[in-house]
Amino acid sequence: MMHSSRAVGKQQRRVCAVCGKPATAERRLRASKGIHSHKMRPIGTLLRAPAFWDAPRSLLSDAVLPLSMIYAAATRLRDACARPPMVAPAPVVCVGSVLVGGSGKTPVALALGQLLAAQRPSLAVHYLSRGYGGTAAGPLRVQPGMHEAAEVGDEPLLLAAVAPTWVGRRRSDSATAACASGAQLLIMDDGLQHPLLHRDLSLLCVDRAYLLGNGRVLPAGPLREPAARGYAKADAVVALSYPCDDAPSASSSNSPSSLAASAAASRGGDFTGCNALASAEELRKRLGMPDELPLLLARLEPDAEAAARIARKRVVAFSGTARPQRFFDTLTALGCELVRAPLALPDHSPIDARTLQSLQREASVHGALLVTTSKDAARLTASERAGLSCLSATIRWLEGSESALDELLGPLARRACSPP
Repeated sequence: MMHSSRAVGKQQRRVCAVCGKPATAERRLRASKGIHSHKMRPIGTLLRAPAFWDAPRSLLSDAVLPLSMIYAAATRLRDACARPPMVAPAPVVCVGSVLVGGSGKTPVALALGQLLAAQRPSLAVHYLSRGYGGTAAGPLRVQPGMHEAAEVGDEPLLLAAVAPTWVGRRRSDSATAACASGAQLLIMDDGLQHPLLHRDLSLLCVDRAYLLGNGRVLPAGPLREPAARGYAKADAVVALSYPCDDAPSASSSNSPSSLAASAAASRGGDFTGCNALASAEELRKRLGMPDELPLLLARLEPDAEAAARIARKRVVAFSGTARPQRFFDTLTALGCELVRAPLALPDHSPIDARTLQSLQREASVHGALLVTTSKDAARLTASERAGLSCLSATIRWLEGSESALDELLGPLARRACSPP
């Protein structure tokens, strides 16, 4: 059971069996749905996406729509009044989104860096990041093994494993520092709404199943700015799908790489966005994309080696990502047996030591693996990661999208490699 009772004097109070915190009505409700959840620091990670962001029409969304109009006008005014953007000495590739969280920006940025490293090993690619969740004002070069997520954020630690990474509140300052350190091409993770640094190429990421939610701007919906304004800034849209989004394949096998599709079939296709993703043409219509804007399709797949180690095992799982249920569905798709309800945390939220130790004990009692995502693991110390199984994921480009991406990146890479 998720919650238990403890005697306190003559009264009893319900507490969480995982962390010992009072079992509020909200926690009991989420527990009844099979997901344990807490609100944890930092403050910026406390808010969860409201359910009405996903609904086509909602009274709550309608009620705050005037605030959305004010927000959209304010962001438009901010962009109009911003000083001309700084042009960095190196080309800047921006991987951004119009959505608040959960659109696959960091995985796409990682894939771009890996692609460029494979094609042009001598090209000095550096990453730029806001360092969300970290305290460093920057510009600061991330040093894996020395910096922790509390200082630089979790995503910069993932980026730094691929290429030199800089965090800072002002991307223009970080770009200057990176170029002074020899960067020839800069990849900016997020920043489509950052007006102070010139972008040579902008990719707008969307979740192929979630799309644009209800299509409204904050706080009535999940958009940072109207989609049309985002498209005007972008050179291409990247639509990212996940294994649990796909319709079952007739040729599915028992390998970890194909278990996602077979699991969707066995569960009647009840994953969000299942029963066949929209075709590229239909996707364009649903997103309201301009005809001239290129659409790239990609899929985020579990790393084959990591999936093989976890597949069909008993697991205890936790995740603090924008859509943790996606991770939990992937584990189910891999044939894992979740011996307890998975623990869902707010995006970027650290897990406290007491809760982590409780999960470790529970995994030990059940002879299970304690499993999380690479992003969650980045928020842990080396000692906390001991004995933890991490399911990482990689991007696979679909339907000729890698060739289209090469056409977009090629001119910038050649310019970066040419002598000044």
